[in-house]
Amino acid sequence: MEVLDTIMGQEAQNPEEDEITESQKKKMLHTLGLDYKKKSFRNRYITGHEADRNEELTELVEKGLMGKNKFYEQGFIYWVTEDGAKFLGVELPEE
Repeated sequence: MEVLDTIMGQEAQNPEEDEITESQKKKMLHTLGLDYKKKSFRNRYITGHEADRNEELTELVEKGLMGKNKFYEQGFIYWVTEDGAKFLGVELPEE
């Protein structure tokens, strides 16, 4: 949690972006694996179909902080965009 607390306490890097909730920040950090590691090692958040109705994730996609695509028949895959990483003040993992 130390890594999460450090990142969560940072100011938004892009003041033009609307604020996001703590829960949304946690989802973005989890997507990057930064909820328990110091360095991002992934960029994916896979959900079932119910996530299509998840307001938090939908708002992040609408703000351009996360992307979304269909993931097989099971649901969706989300990822943090470059703008999302800048907003959090972190680097995306190497491909």
